[in-house]
Parts: sequence; structure tokens; C-alpha cells
Amino acid sequence: MSDMTLLYWGVFCFALTLLGLALTIFEFRKMSRSPASQKPMRSLPLTASRSD
Repeated sequence: MSDMTLLYWGVFCFALTLLGLALTIFEFRKMSRSPASQKPMRSLPLTASRSD
């Protein structure tokens, strides 16, 4: 392989890495905006008493 071929393969692999990273970030942001995560969590009443 010539130097230019290696350079182009390197640029191509780097671009695929950036694309994969961007898609991963996009999916995690989409998951965090889903309706299931928007529901407030119910807090359980604190009924335990201390026995000193």
C-alpha cells in the first residue's frame, strides 16, 4: 500500500469512529427524553422509627 492509500484508510476509519460516537450520543439523548424518564419518581413514606 502506498502512503496515500494508508492516509485515506485512516481518514475513513476516523470518520466512521466520529459517526459512531455521534450516533451513540444521539441515542442516549433520545433515551433520556423518552416519556418513561419524564415521570416523577414516587417517594415512599418514611415510616421506620428509631429504637434507641
